[in-house]
Amino acid sequence: MHEDKGRHEHEERHAGVDPEQIRTLIPYLIKHNLDHVEDLKKWQKQAIESGFSSIEAEFRKIIKLSEKIDRHFKSALKKINKR
Repeated sequence: MHEDKGRHEHEERHAGVDPEQIRTLIPYLIKHNLDHVEDLKKWQKQAIESGFSSIEAEFRKIIKLSEKIDRHFKSALKKINKR
């Protein structure tokens, strides 16, 4: 690590991060993301009912990615809670 004015580089990089803000932000982001997933499932169903199978397949992929994002948010929350 590089020394700069007696502080380690990683300490400076994290100096402005407030763990409490992150602990508040991540649950909000999880809920926000899950709200989008629910909306996407509705659009997916409507695509099926309207005969747009290619669009339905894209919604299915987006839902899977959104659920993966949710797992990453939860992992980040666990990590910040360990600090």
